[in-house]
Amino acid sequence: MCPPSVHVSSHQVVVIGGGVAGLTAVKVCQDHGIDAHAFERDTALGGVWNYTYKNVRLQQHKDDFRLSGTEWPAGVADFPDAKAVEEYIAKFVCEHNLAPKVENPSPYTPTPLDAWTPTFIHYTQSTPLNSYPLSL
Repeated sequence: MCPPSVHVSSHQVVVIGGGVAGLTAVKVCQDHGIDAHAFERDTALGGVWNYTYKNVRLQQHKDDFRLSGTEWPAGVADFPDAKAVEEYIAKFVCEHNLAPKVENPSPYTPTPLDAWTPTFIHYTQSTPLNSYPLSL
């Protein structure tokens, strides 16, 4: 894992979704001084974990399902149930102050693809940062 950057970036990132991947993306950007915001159409953060039935459990050991910088609470089972995972995600959001970085456009209105232009950013150690508009 890369250590957090000490410089502040002038880049801005938009993340689609407030599930585990989206929240992690915002947190990592935040750690590196990049201004990132997520857009989530649901009112709750956590993605699919908000819609599981009560007997769902992680299918991997909790040590293999860790959110960056957040420890599982003491006493959580090795294969946590959905409620424990939801609480862990909420702890991650709280500890890293991610809630203000997630917007919920309410009511959710789909935006036509021609209303915005996604950009592919290519970066390597040997070349400067370049961005290219994507064709949809």
